[in-house]
Amino acid sequence: MHNPEDRSFIGHPRGLGYIAFTEAWERFSYYGMQALLVLYMVNRLLHPGHIERIAGFGPFRHLIESFHGPLSVQALASTIFGLYTHSIKYFTVLAFAVAVTAIAQSPLAFPESPQLFETVAQLDAKMFGAFNVHDVDLLMSMFTDDMEFYHDKGGLTNREQTREGFAKMFGNSPDIRRELIPGSLQVYPIKDFGAIEIGTHRFCHKENGKDDCGNFPFVMVWRKSADSWKVSRVISYGH
Repeated sequence: MHNPEDRSFIGHPRGLGYIAFTEAWERFSYYGMQALLVLYMVNRLLHPGHIERIAGFGPFRHLIESFHGPLSVQALASTIFGLYTHSIKYFTVLAFAVAVTAIAQSPLAFPESPQLFETVAQLDAKMFGAFNVHDVDLLMSMFTDDMEFYHDKGGLTNREQTREGFAKMFGNSPDIRRELIPGSLQVYPIKDFGAIEIGTHRFCHKENGKDDCGNFPFVMVWRKSADSWKVSRVISYGH
């Protein structure tokens, strides 16, 4: 499980150590193979009597020499190696750009505040722990008095209407449960107010003897007052 507090590798997450070691070994192998490739081409592959038996190399050599003129064995090897390394560099840069873009767009990769992320994750677990045992009083204690619940199918409801909705849901579906989809939680701070929680959760209950489940995205706005955190706004959609 992801631990935002992990700093066991010289102040960084432990997984960074594995990545660094793997990358160092890959670089060692890569540059070692480059040297072996040049030696192979110069000492064996491009020698007369051998190169003629390589399928397709004749037209390839003719294409290269049409640009550079007649080339010696060493010059031809250098040209081929140059084409190879330029291709590798191009695709390496392209892969790096894609990776950086993906990391930049992932709010979970480097949480702005690991402590805030953990706090909201615990609040979420507490709130929906009450939901899963159908404790309406405990569940509603997690909401502010002026809370508003926006539902794409049910519209806007206030605190009392939301309470009635939960009670009706538990009565109609006594086995309904909610779980947070792993990896979907995102947390953003709100200056001088609290935090925004974004994620996807899964609700399941029995319908005609079969499991009826659905995954739905949600947004919750947490308001911090002294040491108390409560939800003031909920947006539930995608039903």
